[in-house]
Amino acid sequence: MDSKNLKLSQIKANIQHVLVNLEQLEQLSNEAGQDFDVQQAEELQRRTSTLLDELEKVPAEKVADIQKQRKRRRRLVKEKKKRIKKETIKCEIPEQKYTIEPPRNPQEKQAEHISLRRRRDAASILETFDLLEKLCESRGGDKAALSQKLSQMRRVWRRVQEENEGDHVKESKKAASIESQWEAVLFGKSSPLGRKSKGKFLETRSIWDSYISFAGRGSCIPRGWVLPPMKPTAQWAAYRTDNQ
Repeated sequence: MDSKNLKLSQIKANIQHVLVNLEQLEQLSNEAGQDFDVQQAEELQRRTSTLLDELEKVPAEKVADIQKQRKRRRRLVKEKKKRIKKETIKCEIPEQKYTIEPPRNPQEKQAEHISLRRRRDAASILETFDLLEKLCESRGGDKAALSQKLSQMRRVWRRVQEENEGDHVKESKKAASIESQWEAVLFGKSSPLGRKSKGKFLETRSIWDSYISFAGRGSCIPRGWVLPPMKPTAQWAAYRTDNQ
């Protein structure tokens, strides 16, 4: 292997080939007898020895330098993406800066991201287990034995998936609860009596009017309130008072 054109992918591929050759040699040794193929075993040993010799020639310092360079490139790519994202946010129209949704806590956002990543990892690993069983069955292997070996790991990853899905449901319920609490603080508890009794509604409305117009220090009429015209009709005039 040329050290000048050294690639980690090639090193990983050689290691994988060595593992495959060792597994084949183990299978051949278990089948020792009339069907034992001596030439195939010798060829596997020769290829394995060649690969091991090439791996021994690989300089460890060179591999470490390549790993550092790869990490540095990944870090630069991440920083570039963050910079582009910040520039994109700055270019957004001003109306998008105003929202009724309160800013999220960075820790909560990070926790949600971790939970989502764990759910994805768990789903991916469980899918890999299923594919391994199908591959084993297609090659005529013992699927039941493989399923038994994977059962413990499958239970662990299913538990991880369920726990993180539970956290997601809790966060949704928490957000809904916080919203209902803010509504109660700002608008008070909903009272069905005010909807059924017209007199009670008018009394509450008069109290609100007195607060917003007391001694000329009141604020403007709240948005959404229905105001009477300058020359009220008979329906409005029935509720008119001397204090205008």
